[in-house]
Amino acid sequence: MSTRQIAVYRLQTLPAESGTPGLLCLGERLKKGTIRPSAKTLASTQITGAVREALGDDSVWATGYLEKYDPPQFIVVAPRDVMSEVSKVPLLVEVLTNVTGRVFIFAKPGQNLPDHIPLRLGAFLSKGFGHCELRRQNGAPNLELGYGALRCRLPESDLRYIGIENPAEQVQRPIYGYLFRSLYQRGQPYSIRGVYERALMEESIVRAYRFIVR
Repeated sequence: MSTRQIAVYRLQTLPAESGTPGLLCLGERLKKGTIRPSAKTLASTQITGAVREALGDDSVWATGYLEKYDPPQFIVVAPRDVMSEVSKVPLLVEVLTNVTGRVFIFAKPGQNLPDHIPLRLGAFLSKGFGHCELRRQNGAPNLELGYGALRCRLPESDLRYIGIENPAEQVQRPIYGYLFRSLYQRGQPYSIRGVYERALMEESIVRAYRFIVR
């Protein structure tokens, strides 16, 4: 069982300043060079990075999943090269709106976590995407172990956080993919360096904490 405290938060996208629904793109790899789809759940590497940036604390770890969102839409976005400031080929980007979800933040025992956390999440933040908030919920997550379909994505090196100490026995039917883990650390010059790690994807059948399987 985890020795860390685990705080439960409700994730919600925030509307843009214009009043239009906030846009969220949990970017997948490009398809056909010009299409950027969005994942429909949270990757632990992505939500952990967003929470660490929001809290200014690299000791926390987070995971979670989406609960509801409106039917996905596709919009055209023209990204810019961060070095040359020149626009690249326009992309067709899948976006999610009116998103709600659950986020679980793992912190040191006794650490004081805020009740409200504004954060930026996902891709195209410079285009105004990804404005979200976390609001702390009452109660504790269910740490009983049980078999079910995994609701998140996480690297194999992080399986212990969700109660998987023996993958050979507890991972019954894996669906593998790869997640990007950034090597950037706050306080250092910004870098896009990172590594891809093999990960368990959503719908993998595992024996894990019940709060993260269905």
